[in-house]
This record gives sequence, C-alpha cells and structure tokens, in this order.
Amino acid sequence: MDNDVVIANSGLTVIAAAALLGTGFVVALGPSLSSILVASRSSTLGLVHGAYTAAGVVAGDVALLCAAVLGLTAGTVLFEHVDLAVRYLGGGFLLWLGARTLLMRQPAGTEQPTVAGVSAASSFAAGLLLTLADLKAIAFYLALLPAFIDLELATPPDLMVLVAIIAVSVGGAKLAWAYMGARSASAVPPRLRSALQRLGAIVLIAVGALLLLR
Repeated sequence: MDNDVVIANSGLTVIAAAALLGTGFVVALGPSLSSILVASRSSTLGLVHGAYTAAGVVAGDVALLCAAVLGLTAGTVLFEHVDLAVRYLGGGFLLWLGARTLLMRQPAGTEQPTVAGVSAASSFAAGLLLTLADLKAIAFYLALLPAFIDLELATPPDLMVLVAIIAVSVGGAKLAWAYMGARSASAVPPRLRSALQRLGAIVLIAVGALLLLR
C-alpha cells in the first residue's frame, strides 16, 4: 500500500490521519481536568451524564481546533480578552454546579444519586466551558497539526477530516473515563453513595476554583 495515499478531497495522507488519531487518543486518555470532570459526573450522576460531559469536551476541542486552523494565536489581544472571559464564566459555572450537586439529596438505599432537575445540558456545558477555558490548548494544536498537515494550505475538506479525527479520538478517550467513573460508582456500597456525591461536588468546586485562580 502506498504510504502517500491521501484521503479523498483532503491533503491528509492515510498514514498521517491514523497517526493523528492515535496521538489524539493517547493525549486525551491521560489524566487531566477534563478527564476528572467526566469521571466525576459519571460516578455521581450516571454514565449518561458522563457521556454528555465528554460530548461537551469534544465540542470544546473541536472549537479550539478550528481556531488553531483559522490562525487564532495566544499573542493577540482578542485571545487575552476571550481567555479571561471564558475562564471566569467556566470557573463560575463549575462552582455553581458543584454547590448545586453538593446540596442534592439522595434517598436512602438508592444506588444512584437523585438526578431530578439535573439536566444533560448542564453536564454538556460543564465539559464545554472547562475545555474552552483552556484556550492555550490552541498552542498545542498549532504545534501538533503541522507534523501532519500544512495549516497554511488547509482546505475546508481538510478541516472536516481533522474535526472527525479529533471527535473520534478525544470522544473515545473521554467515554473511557466516563465508563470508568460509572464502574467505580457501581462498586461503592449504597450507604456510601452520598459520600461519593459530595466528593463529586467537591471535584467540581475545586476545578472551578483552579480555573478562576490560575
């Protein structure tokens, strides 16, 4: 098979796409604030909420990828203002979400915390805002992508392929964290569920505080 075979209508070769897919998966699978957030939401509210949080993380990564391809860099005044605004918005939202989770009540003997009133949208927004608050990840994409494709020559089909690769690699890795969070919760005795819920809330508050203070 020719190593220089390119994906249809794209400047990416099959080998480069596979390498980017693997690299993105390995990087996203590592411990990070987003991984901890996904596992926390999954363990306290169930796998569905973990999956929605993972989807929010993917959406944030796709937005940062597009910004990187379009040439947004950390040196612009616009970047600095957007970075500050998103950090405060994301940090404040996570603090509020953590406090709300901390105040949720769990009926005695149940195997999952009560999720009434906790929308999937809030879990998605948590993942999205946390990821966007790390706008310096654009620098990561700017450093990584040129090894696989010339960004100056990137076309709309190239961007579509890159988005698909990042969605699959990051999404797959974060879903693994969601599954691990749900599995760990299932191993916790029912009498300790409320403690697990409080721990998840504390994680949200800690992550929000980190965003605001860094």
